[in-house]
Amino acid sequence: MNYIKRTLLAFAFIAMSHTVASADQSMRIIQYHPDDQPTISCATGLLCEIRLAKGERITNPWIAAPLWAGAAGMAGDTPIFMVKPETGGLVTNLVLATDSGRDYHIMLVSYDYNPRDPNSHLQPLYTSFAYDDEQWARMKSDRERMRRERRRAQRAKPRLPTVAQQMDAACAAMPSNEQYGTDVNPRQFRPEGLATRGGRPACHNQYATYIQMPLGGPNPTDIPALVENANGTRRIVNYTYDAASRIFKVDDVASEYLLTTGQGKHTMALRVQWQVQNHDDASACKRKKSRACARGSR
Repeated sequence: MNYIKRTLLAFAFIAMSHTVASADQSMRIIQYHPDDQPTISCATGLLCEIRLAKGERITNPWIAAPLWAGAAGMAGDTPIFMVKPETGGLVTNLVLATDSGRDYHIMLVSYDYNPRDPNSHLQPLYTSFAYDDEQWARMKSDRERMRRERRRAQRAKPRLPTVAQQMDAACAAMPSNEQYGTDVNPRQFRPEGLATRGGRPACHNQYATYIQMPLGGPNPTDIPALVENANGTRRIVNYTYDAASRIFKVDDVASEYLLTTGQGKHTMALRVQWQVQNHDDASACKRKKSRACARGSR
């Protein structure tokens, strides 16, 4: 009888030891670091459980391969994510975004497991993370500091002037004896000179030319094309049209431009010409108010 008791106790101890070993073997703990990408191996047909930190929630899970099934859930106040591969030999990545600011980047590898095969070994089915609270606090502090610095840099960054402001500055800097003349027709897209710009319909600086299109009425639907007119030869130029201010900005300074619309016999063109007048001629024109001095009225 004593022999039988001792034998039963020995078998019970062996079974208990095997159970504890199996439980220990089925759990893996990974030290969390935001720059690490740990690898988790999952057996075909079995669920792999990934446990995150208590109190946080999974906001967005992304898994790259279609042959992996995945679902997020909660175990009390602990978020879990379950994955199951459909076949062995798969490699993909998993990204879990949480409301705490932690992002989990994980490599997933699948393998075939046969419990009847003694040479087939089962990898841990459960994975949880350990956290260095001090390190996490420093990381959150660093992230917040970088956000503040980015916001300060954005506020301090000088705003580029609008196209209208650029044209205002160009007109203000142009010498008084320089002017742009335009054809009278077609009137629907004849450039308009504003009093704040000295009546100039077009202005330029060292790098660009600005042409103010008519401001009255609704926004035009037929915007003319703009080319340089060099001795009767049309040359394509690089330009943009700012719809808000109705201004053409040409990345060039030329003596004459053409605004054109239509095709064939229906083509209409309007010249915009840069003209320079010496001061003596300008004074004579001002006294005589001669029509010959009214440049651009062709």
